[in-house]
Amino acid sequence: MGNEWTLAAELQKLARRDSLVESLRHLGVIAETSPCPVISEDSEWVRGGTETYIYRFWLHENAAEPLNQGFIIKACVAFSFGSELEEILLSWVERRKLLAAFGISTPKLYAFGEGVILEELIPYPLEELARSSRRIEQSLLIQLAQLAAAYSHYGFKPIRGFSDLRSRGQDVVVVDFGEDIGPPSMKNSSSQEILAQLFEQLSTWGVELSTEIQTETSRAFHAFLQATQLDIKEGS
Repeated sequence: MGNEWTLAAELQKLARRDSLVESLRHLGVIAETSPCPVISEDSEWVRGGTETYIYRFWLHENAAEPLNQGFIIKACVAFSFGSELEEILLSWVERRKLLAAFGISTPKLYAFGEGVILEELIPYPLEELARSSRRIEQSLLIQLAQLAAAYSHYGFKPIRGFSDLRSRGQDVVVVDFGEDIGPPSMKNSSSQEILAQLFEQLSTWGVELSTEIQTETSRAFHAFLQATQLDIKEGS
């Protein structure tokens, strides 16, 4: 990121508009009739992982208003032999759509292109919520079981499919659609391997995994898969 880079210029490039406020409106970040808000932003780009750099910013009506509306720009620096950056971005967006179709929560996507993605900033690491109480809430466990079922259904073979999840407070949100989950395939992934990866991640976070919790999570996982198979049969 060169010294000439600015947030305004990046948003104007994404929106293909000549002013910041026009860009924010066109991208759907603010309403068509809204004035230009106060913007607070990061001081520099930081590594978001092996495949991205990230830059966060927040909008508010005045300097005294809490910073409760956040956004994140992810710059793709992934390398895939024979693939351009735009192709990689498109593959990430397609994976996002697949998971969303299964009922998995993802950040609101405002725009992508020019090597970057603009999306909703999800405030909390799920790990933080899990570590705050050694007994993770049942609703979060059910959502994690649903995510595991989605991975299995679409044939994803995640490497770290549960390590970088985030939350708005009461949900599980997938924010990384790159190499951690990999591409989908025509063949369902191993249920046992994906469930084992989920339980291992929860254990790493210090969550108590009783036999009862593991059994309930596994039942929810298989119920999501069965429901999907029934939907496919009914639609065929």
